[in-house]
Amino acid sequence: MELRPLYPVLSDRTALRPLGPGDVGALVAYRSRPDVCRYVPFEPMDADAVAARLAGPWAGTALDTEGQSLTLGVTLRSTGELVGDVLLA
Repeated sequence: MELRPLYPVLSDRTALRPLGPGDVGALVAYRSRPDVCRYVPFEPMDADAVAARLAGPWAGTALDTEGQSLTLGVTLRSTGELVGDVLLA
């Protein structure tokens, strides 16, 4: 089975889209915070760690093999602001 969404994937208020190098600052803003990471399965990340993920496992835009995952950014449609990310597996 293959999942190749047409981006952005839209809801009334949000959009899902692939992450890119321009998202490092927004991702670090919440992924570096211990209070945010307390309830998720990852440790706080600095800009270097986020950039490495963007160049590696978060670079995908489709699921085409078993066991793959896809990380997408969640933006507000009204502003385009990145407010989170989701993992599809």
